[in-house]
Amino acid sequence: MYRIHGVAPSQFVPNADSLSALIHLDERIAVREQIAAAFAGRVVAEFEFRVIRPDGSERHIVAVT
Repeated sequence: MYRIHGVAPSQFVPNADSLSALIHLDERIAVREQIAAAFAGRVVAEFEFRVIRPDGSERHIVAVT
């Protein structure tokens, strides 16, 4: 997870806020909705979103819930 997001384990605390901050702003709300639906058991799906790493590079993530 740290390597994918471009952060160091010693300098990054993985929690909902810090991970959300890495999600591309254009997709942040949709990703939050997908995650909430998955935790509620409403959706079993695969979705793709972008993260912006601290160095400015962009990564595409595919999540399967």
